[in-house]
Amino acid sequence: MKYEEFFSLVAQECATLLNVSISSIDENSNFFHLGGNSVLALQLCATLEQNFPILFSIDGIDITSIVNEPNLGQFVKALLAHPAEPATVVGEL
Repeated sequence: MKYEEFFSLVAQECATLLNVSISSIDENSNFFHLGGNSVLALQLCATLEQNFPILFSIDGIDITSIVNEPNLGQFVKALLAHPAEPATVVGEL
């Protein structure tokens, strides 16, 4: 998925979750300055994992991703920099 497309989807999720206008969100927006907190960060990560499972590993998105990169543009770049690995079958099914 391209950065611009994924950023737009993440921005929409943030706008909904934080009850702010999508027009108030850009690449330099800080999740916590927009009104986010740790509980909302967990909800955002869970929503992204649920809606875009192909992008994330079996372990999902680590909450530290948004804590370390609260700037939404950097958060999206960090997520896209570590895509899910293809599943590996171990043993017989």
